[in-house]
Amino acid sequence: MKKHSKTGLNPLEMSAVTIIIILAAAIVIPKFCSLSEEAQRAAEKQDVSRIRIAITDYYIDSMLKNHNPLCPETLDSASIGYASSKNPLFTNVLANRITSGGWRKLSSMAYEGCSGTKYTYSLGTCSFNE
Repeated sequence: MKKHSKTGLNPLEMSAVTIIIILAAAIVIPKFCSLSEEAQRAAEKQDVSRIRIAITDYYIDSMLKNHNPLCPETLDSASIGYASSKNPLFTNVLANRITSGGWRKLSSMAYEGCSGTKYTYSLGTCSFNE
């Protein structure tokens, strides 16, 4: 009679496989998280560029139409809080207003991006800076 070999893993082998999987996950998961943070920062930088260009366009447009360059009085009429479809941000300067992405309005002239960077709009200089 032939002896059949076992096809399963013994407890020691199972423990070794589990440890290898845990180590691999410990290496891979932080890489994905940092990619996500980098993507958020890149999206925020793109939003900031769009906002600055829109403020400049507003200024130039007012100069061409009225021969009197003006900065937008405010960037939006949103409530203090996070951007949403019911609380869109930058509606006075952006055609495609911001309704998500972690943006938050802190005060009438201050905002916070998804990375936690705070930005202030200055009516006197038409600037939107950290």
